[in-house]
Amino acid sequence: MKISITAFAVLIGTIAVQMPSYAASSKTPIIPVLKNPIVNTSTKVGFTILAAQVEDNTNPKNGVDISDRLALKVRNTSSKAISSFEIYYTMVDRVTKSSESYYQKLSNFSIPANSIGYIDFDNAKGFGHFPENKYSIYRNSKNKVSFKIELSALGLKPAYARAMKSKGTTEDPNG
Repeated sequence: MKISITAFAVLIGTIAVQMPSYAASSKTPIIPVLKNPIVNTSTKVGFTILAAQVEDNTNPKNGVDISDRLALKVRNTSSKAISSFEIYYTMVDRVTKSSESYYQKLSNFSIPANSIGYIDFDNAKGFGHFPENKYSIYRNSKNKVSFKIELSALGLKPAYARAMKSKGTTEDPNG
């Protein structure tokens, strides 16, 4: 495969900027992946993503403003608890066309039967909170950034969502 010097420089620059970020509760770095590792061909519906937010976030319990993060509101529509979730999402800078994709197993996360669960990528500890890369396009681009999200659970059809960060500011994880 041939690659131009310019493309190689962009690739190296992108890798250098995307230093790993560590969650407070994890020693595993959250770094971009090259392809979606989710293989799920199930057609059995069991959950849906009700909302996906990446800016102007609010606490779902009291409506108070919280720091921006990728946050999902997920409804379990089945009569059984769901666990074994995994997620793959891609973010694209709408101006530069740069993109990054991330994959995580959402260990220790479950949603009881006929209930709603919340997933937050904010580097916080606690149920439903997962690590994110603080050096990502989302956190560092001042351009509009789009998200395409796939949430999967063992034995159930994946659910999909999209979200958009407006242009103008970077998303400070500290509020």
